[in-house]
Amino acid sequence: MFKRKAILAIVAFAAVVASSSSVFASAWPVNASGTNTAFGWTSGEHLDFVPDSTAFGSPAVDELGFFFRNDYGDMYFRAEQGGPNTVHGSVDFEFDIAGSNPGGAGPISQIIFRERGTWGGNLADIQIQYDFSMFSASQLLLIAPESIFADFNMDGTWEAEYILTPAGATALNQFFAPIFGFENAQIQITNILHVSGSNPDTFVQKTYSSVIFPEPGTIGLLAVLGGVALIRRRR
Repeated sequence: MFKRKAILAIVAFAAVVASSSSVFASAWPVNASGTNTAFGWTSGEHLDFVPDSTAFGSPAVDELGFFFRNDYGDMYFRAEQGGPNTVHGSVDFEFDIAGSNPGGAGPISQIIFRERGTWGGNLADIQIQYDFSMFSASQLLLIAPESIFADFNMDGTWEAEYILTPAGATALNQFFAPIFGFENAQIQITNILHVSGSNPDTFVQKTYSSVIFPEPGTIGLLAVLGGVALIRRRR
């Protein structure tokens, strides 16, 4: 199947944004905090300093991570001609390995950021932008990932994936070692979907977004179940 690539820009938030985000935030209606056998989490929220920030909706959460997929009917992430041509969404949460139940969960060896959705009309008029950042408990910038590429498939679907491993972290990681095996951190994700032009059939919609913390034994299984093509990273 022919696929057209489009780059998804990733910009790291400044630490000052992270430290002030709670002032402009609203909690997820479902699963804003909790624990499971792998980790605990808290402060799950939409960041209200961007319009339409609740577009992500509430995540389902299990031992593998956070899954925004409209399980609770509160996800609306669609930009289209004849409707909103730009849709923003921004979320923030903290997770704590030491807070898992039972305690002593194993260290995180990878973090997988994965999304997919649908599109139609003129692909040249579709834009997707990502901001993805991780902070330590002290609110200092911890990870600034590389650019992500999305696959826009000719069957009207699109997909994107970024896998963060120790080798993918920036030089700043040296000051916060060991990041993989850490006890707590804060993640922020902001997406913007935008359509332009005059084609009335042009739209782009996100139907799934996830942040996954796989155990080493489940990494290969996730790659099969996800059904997502590997993303070529520009270095």
